[in-house]
Amino acid sequence: MAEGQNAPETERVETVWDQDRARGDEASPSGTSGWPGGIDGDWTMFAAIAAVAFAIGIVNALSGAQDAAWRGDSYDIGRRLFWELSSIIVILLLVPILALAVRRIRQARGLAARIGIAATGLLGFSALHIIGMVGLRKLLLWLAGGAYDFHFSLATVLYEFRKDTVTALLLGATLWLIESRRELRKVARAAMSNPAAPQEQPSPDLIWLRTAAAASVSRRVTSSGSPPPATILNTSSPTAPST
Repeated sequence: MAEGQNAPETERVETVWDQDRARGDEASPSGTSGWPGGIDGDWTMFAAIAAVAFAIGIVNALSGAQDAAWRGDSYDIGRRLFWELSSIIVILLLVPILALAVRRIRQARGLAARIGIAATGLLGFSALHIIGMVGLRKLLLWLAGGAYDFHFSLATVLYEFRKDTVTALLLGATLWLIESRRELRKVARAAMSNPAAPQEQPSPDLIWLRTAAAASVSRRVTSSGSPPPATILNTSSPTAPST
């Protein structure tokens, strides 16, 4: 008991791998992901979508103007750029609606629910795109002293809806990948913030007491010449009792 009471105090030891942890291995602070708050990765992706959309619009305008010139019509690149860019601006403003639809589709359980959400999102996206595009063109041309006629008809609406369907599918697939990337980051942050529990190590005080007890037994064996019966194992073969 005296030896146990005089056991030296142990200090907390930090493992080497905790001391040498790289800064890049630390979990990023919470609340930095998502479209509302925005992180560099998501906004960079959105900027890339916008850049690609504007590039496609410019190429379409140039191609349309060249086709018109080959047919003998006016080249009129300015008017065609206006048509394309006014449509692209409205599409980019509607990207949050597509992002919301993608999230709802990913959260839905049944196939019928997913199809319903996709159809509702597509119809809403196309309707808002047509209304916004026509309204923007009418407003800008009115400010410039001109006028715009959409030539509203079933054929015109179906023509725009067909193009909107392709646009929604492309943007939806891109947003789906963004959502998958965000979920992978969340899983990685959760794994880094909750590391595996370290294996339970025996108390240093307990190890010291066991060592002290063994030393005490050894000293008694040395002084008496024979170990106490309770502290030694009998490894010899049993002998027959004498008759």
